[in-house]
Amino acid sequence: MDHEQVRKHKPDIISIRVTAFGADSPYAGRPGIDFLAQGYTGVLTLNAPTSPT
Repeated sequence: MDHEQVRKHKPDIISIRVTAFGADSPYAGRPGIDFLAQGYTGVLTLNAPTSPT
């Protein structure tokens, strides 16, 4: 549903749109999910299971 459809049922609703990479960045079309954010920042290495030695 878009904002106008929801507004018909709840006129005082407020909606926002947030993008993970900005509207005009090279990654604008990519999804902004936690797994990708962890990978791009290097935090994923802290959460990934370690391989047996």
